[in-house]
Amino acid sequence: MQLAEHARAMGEAAERLARVASGQQQQIAGQVTITASEIYAAWLLPQLLPKIRAAAPGLTIEILASNAIRDLKRREADIALRNARPGQPDLIARRIADDRGSFYATSGYLATLPPIEALPDLAAAEFIAFEDPGPYGSFLRELGVPVTEANFPLVSSSHLVHWQMARAGLGIGVGPLGLGDPDPQLVRALPSLEIPYPVWLVAHRELHTSRRIRLVYDLLAELIPPLLRTS
Repeated sequence: MQLAEHARAMGEAAERLARVASGQQQQIAGQVTITASEIYAAWLLPQLLPKIRAAAPGLTIEILASNAIRDLKRREADIALRNARPGQPDLIARRIADDRGSFYATSGYLATLPPIEALPDLAAAEFIAFEDPGPYGSFLRELGVPVTEANFPLVSSSHLVHWQMARAGLGIGVGPLGLGDPDPQLVRALPSLEIPYPVWLVAHRELHTSRRIRLVYDLLAELIPPLLRTS
């Protein structure tokens, strides 16, 4: 009975969303800017855009791909997809999902390393670092990988470049399971490792008064979690 009621409630929610989108699509126009990390901007958001455009064909959607945190208060973007809760009290934040990531490398690169059965075994690996290797090194050590500066011979400020370096067999990269697991050129460095992290949808308080921002915000909140659950 509970399962049937849950399914019926989900169906009714989908119908309400469809009715709202249908009634508004001819009336809502303008631009909505969404900011997300490079990986989410290049991999996740393009999967959602067809449904957003179908719901509101009068909107122009701008995707701002940046690993830096954009200032919504200064209108650098309307909506942000983040992996940490914002500290500003005048921003509206909703934790919409949890994603999971892992370490990836080519099988050829992993073959050059001693057998990897646990996190400490990755101490012999070369990791592809981000713009400042310091925080990434601290994260790895807290995770249980005893790395030093010598473990980071390659650094990039771009996560997309970071990922392509891993695909080229230059070291170990990190990324979401939904991106890494299907990649034919990569395998998990440690198959059992899955690192959870939150996904927050953030907007300015204008969300309460702007119909176009509210529509896109609600669609993102509806469409993103199923994609991450199946990754």
